[in-house]
Amino acid sequence: MPLSYALPTQIVTAWPQEQDGEPGYAVLDINGTKSWSPKEVVDKTWLPLGYIDHLAPHEQRLVAHVEQMVQRTEQLEGYMETQRFADLVEDDQDLIHAQFDIMNVYLGVLRERIEQSPINEKEDQDDDDSPYEEE
Repeated sequence: MPLSYALPTQIVTAWPQEQDGEPGYAVLDINGTKSWSPKEVVDKTWLPLGYIDHLAPHEQRLVAHVEQMVQRTEQLEGYMETQRFADLVEDDQDLIHAQFDIMNVYLGVLRERIEQSPINEKEDQDDDDSPYEEE
């Protein structure tokens, strides 16, 4: 029986690059390995974080975590607007509402951490200053 796996979060650096005429991204992982991914796959499955290479690794993880929480909170909010949610028993709806509220509180704490960290001072760097170029 096949098992399901959750992939651990990995922050990579990517920049636009065509390969054999197909749009995509050159990718540099934390081990320094360079690869290539099709644009369609990246656009559908990856979460863009902007230019964060200038941040310390723990600051990069914080930025990534905030973006993941925003995405998950938005997805849960969208689910709460569906008929499937409306069809749940009231106790389940109440638990999901509680989960949503807690996620928003947690997201607020993460955003406050960013506001109080040096990350804010480093955000002034333009994307134009990126050391990565199309090849």
